[in-house]
Amino acid sequence: MDTVPIEKRIALAIKRLLSVLVSRLRLLLGKVLHLALHDQLGEISRQTQRLGSASVESVNYLGSELLAMNERLAKIEEQLAAVREQLEASRSSESVVEEGEDVASGPRSR
Repeated sequence: MDTVPIEKRIALAIKRLLSVLVSRLRLLLGKVLHLALHDQLGEISRQTQRLGSASVESVNYLGSELLAMNERLAKIEEQLAAVREQLEASRSSESVVEEGEDVASGPRSR
């Protein structure tokens, strides 16, 4: 039987102890990082949801504003069409009056 010197056994025990401590430390550090990153991901998720809701609200608001502007423009176009018709009617009535009038000519200059 081979006997291992006591110094070597102590060195192996210290290596095993250090190995166990390092693995536990890595496990603990991993859990801490996981919690920190999970909190950051949760915050990013909440911000994304808020921004999504805000963008939907802004699109709805702008859509309603555009509809209102479209209605106002349609009314203005109708009013312009009515004004145009009145102008054309007044022009046509003026031309009828001009054609029907006998303009007395004055003495001609020689």
